[in-house]
Amino acid sequence: MIMNKILFTAFTIVSLLTSNAQELKSNLSLGIPVGDVSEGYNVNVNFEFVYLWDISNQVQLGVVSGYSHFVGDSFEAQGLSLKVDDAGFLPLNATFRFNATAKTALSLDFGYAFGLSPDGNSGGFTYAPKMYYHLDKSFDLYVSYKDIRVDGNAFSSICFGVEFNL
Repeated sequence: MIMNKILFTAFTIVSLLTSNAQELKSNLSLGIPVGDVSEGYNVNVNFEFVYLWDISNQVQLGVVSGYSHFVGDSFEAQGLSLKVDDAGFLPLNATFRFNATAKTALSLDFGYAFGLSPDGNSGGFTYAPKMYYHLDKSFDLYVSYKDIRVDGNAFSSICFGVEFNL
């Protein structure tokens, strides 16, 4: 009886995933660090892969993963030259996307960003609301606010990017 329920559940999930339209996208963005990290980091560079399933004509659900890199700043303090270590993250997010009009969409990515660098970076909860403008069937422009919570601090940035279909 339990085996039948497991097989039925697996069959249902596979059927739903394969019956809906799917999209694979990639994006590249540059961000301006804000908040807690604005004085220690110059720029935030992001590269992501996005896999989306159509739930309806206007709603898509999916997964997002990639790499987020905050470039550390150099500065002088009391006659010493100091360099802030770069910070790297591997985010693994779920995404919800709503196609508001034929030319615009809103989305929310949320999940966990694993800390890759520097040593001791444990990573943390992340979220990123985004607004898209569809240029054509292959390219979108977007603006987003990215926030990664690490040990009570926020690695946050306002990002401007381009997304393209693969």
